[in-house]
Amino acid sequence: MNKKLGDASDVIYDPKTEVVILDFDGTLVDSTERVFISAYFEVLREMGIKPSMLVKPRLLMLIGEAKKSDDFWRYIVRKLNEMHKLDRKEDEEIMQRAKEKAKPKLKEMRPREGAFETVDDIIASGKEVAVCASSMDVAVDAILARNFLKKCKVVITADKVPGTKAVALKETLGRLDCEPKNCVLVADKYTDFSSAEQVGIIKGVGFKNPGLKNIKNNYKMQQVVPTITQFTEIKKQDKGR
Repeated sequence: MNKKLGDASDVIYDPKTEVVILDFDGTLVDSTERVFISAYFEVLREMGIKPSMLVKPRLLMLIGEAKKSDDFWRYIVRKLNEMHKLDRKEDEEIMQRAKEKAKPKLKEMRPREGAFETVDDIIASGKEVAVCASSMDVAVDAILARNFLKKCKVVITADKVPGTKAVALKETLGRLDCEPKNCVLVADKYTDFSSAEQVGIIKGVGFKNPGLKNIKNNYKMQQVVPTITQFTEIKKQDKGR
């Protein structure tokens, strides 16, 4: 068995682990952020503006920066509008138009294969599950089935708790009434884990993603898995031994 994958399963199913906090974008689903950016580009074209070629190579960095801001989506729109030399007065209108265009695209998205089954297995093992998303309510509600959301002890979105990822994680912990040391964060970006460290969460599992580079060696986030189903598969392998 791959040692790193084994370590990841050990962290999730550790008897001391009470809650598994799941990131949304890039973890439970593919990036809804890119869906929103696509909708934003449509709005620009309707305004007669050609989308900048600089957006794509800077997108991952921009998303990482936004996770540190007080308002994730307004930060994204403000920065994109700056790149396109648009008036700040247009930020709110453009964001609302992009959100409306994104809705039908979001409804077509599906959770990662095996995501629901894996969460069911984690809950069956006696753990509680929470979702901490930087996305808007419209994205979470459109993609995650209502029955799934009911299984989650806490669901935090950018609309419910505006602010940085650290603020959202702190609110998640408060609603769970759980000590940070007894929580595990499952996410796909370094900024998620650095935010977790700020609120005292020191255990986690990351997905393979360019955004995972530079994880601190003293931070227990070295476990990296390629798919969300790995937790369940490893646990089943161990039981069969």
